[in-house]
Amino acid sequence: MHFHAYSLNQTEGGDFRLALGRRFSTDSDGIAECLGLKASPKVELKEIVEFLEARVTDDTLLVLR
Repeated sequence: MHFHAYSLNQTEGGDFRLALGRRFSTDSDGIAECLGLKASPKVELKEIVEFLEARVTDDTLLVLR
């Protein structure tokens, strides 16, 4: 699984650009560890999505106005 973190930067001309901040990747063992699963590294995609969605806040969402 790969995770990319971006920042939204404003240029001197006033335009906005997305810039890649960091890249992370892990395997099923890493996902199991971050979810706190000790018995089995087999993780369903639904569990991963629920885990990540629970950590998304208004500060991490892109809002276009």
